[in-house]
Amino acid sequence: MSNWSINDDCHFGGFARRNLVLDQFIEKFRAQHGIDLEWVYVAKMMYGIFDLIEKEKFASGRTAIAVITG
Repeated sequence: MSNWSINDDCHFGGFARRNLVLDQFIEKFRAQHGIDLEWVYVAKMMYGIFDLIEKEKFASGRTAIAVITG
């Protein structure tokens, strides 16, 4: 059993591409958390994490950690 996976569902069309859904997520995240997300990599990763949480892909009560390296 593996404790990790790769999810490529949230690429928004590929490298350096974005759309209204991603832009709205970035604005909502900024309003709620006071953090500006870089959209090429970080916003897409955070969108994916929030999407997985919404789809209940993480067990209730578990902790998810997002590592932003740059």
